[in-house]
Amino acid sequence: MISLFSRNVFEVIHVASNQLIVVAHVEYLFLLMPAIIFVVATKFIISGLKRTDHTSNLAVGIVLIVVAVVLLSGFLAHGQVVFDKQTGIVTFDRTGLWFRTEHLSFPLRDVSHATVQPMGGGSYHFVVVFKGGGAEDIVASTSAGGQYKAAAAINEFLGTKSD
Repeated sequence: MISLFSRNVFEVIHVASNQLIVVAHVEYLFLLMPAIIFVVATKFIISGLKRTDHTSNLAVGIVLIVVAVVLLSGFLAHGQVVFDKQTGIVTFDRTGLWFRTEHLSFPLRDVSHATVQPMGGGSYHFVVVFKGGGAEDIVASTSAGGQYKAAAAINEFLGTKSD
């Protein structure tokens, strides 16, 4: 269970001896920013609708709503990776920017290791690297923590080492 003020947004769940799940939770505290922008935007829109000489307020309110939706979709980025030795599959389920969802599955034998890579802006992504050279990641908010523990747990589970 992740608390409202948690900095360890990545959680490792060892369901059984043959299954491990890494979950990137939403950092709910960051949702306050889009909520505040929505309130301010609503006030601008109401002001713009009440008085015809304040039509610029209506435009500002609409722009703020768009900004809040973009921020909200970014702050709600989350996902999980399931490593299942019994089925021999690693599955990625992600929700990203613009609330886009994605479901991918790969053979577990193709996984080289798990690692953490800096992505700029203070963001660090939990990354699963494949033997063929590709990689997949799951993302939480910029200041999320726990990626290194998740990578270490996966590498131990798979009996591999990261770079």
